[in-house]
Amino acid sequence: METMEKQIEEKDLATVEDEKIQRPEVREATAGGEVEAGKRSYMPAVDLLETEQEVTLIVDVPGVNESGVNLAIEKNILSLTAMPASCEIPSKRLAYSEYGVGEYKRSFALSEEVDRDHVTASLKNGVMKIVLPKMAPVTKKINLTTT
Repeated sequence: METMEKQIEEKDLATVEDEKIQRPEVREATAGGEVEAGKRSYMPAVDLLETEQEVTLIVDVPGVNESGVNLAIEKNILSLTAMPASCEIPSKRLAYSEYGVGEYKRSFALSEEVDRDHVTASLKNGVMKIVLPKMAPVTKKINLTTT
């Protein structure tokens, strides 16, 4: 009986050790990180606000400046890619980091009511605001003909 308990304890310890080794990968994956061809990309957090006139997206992209943003609409997809500016200090080396740095990527399907010609975006302190105005509803009166 003691041997079996000892084996179970050893197995539990091994599992705990394995989890410690894997934990950084799991944490990065759940934080939206993806690895492709040696580069890491992240899915930024987004808040969506809607009124009768517009839809506003508030996107968190810390470390990004205007030159690092690519925002495009193709067909019915709004695509955002953003690369943070390098935060390296030439005379220092990174000793410890709790988060990764990489490209931000996010895409949104747009409804037909979004006025694609008047979309605006601004960026301040790592927070991007994308305003998607809605088109005015078009009402067309149909005349009846007598037969």
